[in-house]
Amino acid sequence: MKSEFETEISDKNGTIQSLMGLIEEDKSSFDELQSAKTLELESANSAKQELEDELSSSQKSISELQRQIESLQSESSASSLDLCVKREQLQKELESVQSSNEELEKQVEELTTSSTHNAEQMQEAAYNLEQWFITTKDNKR
Repeated sequence: MKSEFETEISDKNGTIQSLMGLIEEDKSSFDELQSAKTLELESANSAKQELEDELSSSQKSISELQRQIESLQSESSASSLDLCVKREQLQKELESVQSSNEELEKQVEELTTSSTHNAEQMQEAAYNLEQWFITTKDNKR
């Protein structure tokens, strides 16, 4: 019985040794897997941080572009308003110049009429003077 008992203990020791070997292999495989997963996690975290940095940079760029768009829209509105005011001023100036032009045309027409009338009167006066000279000359003879 003792020998059976020793054999059984020896078998159990062999089994325990075999299981211990398997546990060591599993522990080594687990450590390798854990190391690989740690590296993979660090790589993923690094990539995540790069993407977050890129996203933050993009958001800043978008904010800056929106600010520039708002600024340009504001400038455009101000420019449009200035152009409208200038257009109205120029329209008023044009109307004033057109009115002055019409007045000058009337004055030119009046002066032309007056000048024509004066020329006719001068011709009549010259004719009368010539007739007077002729009459005066004939009377002296």
